[in-house]
Amino acid sequence: MHELNCTICGDTFKANRNDAMYCSPSCRNKGWRRRHYVSYQVTCFLCDKSYTAKRNDSLYCSSTCRHKAWKTKYLENLKLALT
Repeated sequence: MHELNCTICGDTFKANRNDAMYCSPSCRNKGWRRRHYVSYQVTCFLCDKSYTAKRNDSLYCSSTCRHKAWKTKYLENLKLALT
C-alpha cells in the first residue's frame, strides 16, 4: 500500500498503485472536469464585452448578441438580394 496525497483536495489516502491521483470517485470526477472543461477569456464579437467561454470558437457573450449579429447579417444579405 502506498500513502499518497489527493491532487484535488489534498487529503492523504492509501492506494494499491503508486500512480493513483485521487482519494475518491468525487475527486476523480472533479479532476476529469478540470482537465476537459477548460474556460477561455474571450471578447464578444458584437459588443466588445470580455467574458469566459467554454469553447475556444465562441464569438458572442450571449444569445442576445448572437441573435443581433445574425439579424444584422440576414438583413444585409436581404438588401443585397433585393437590389
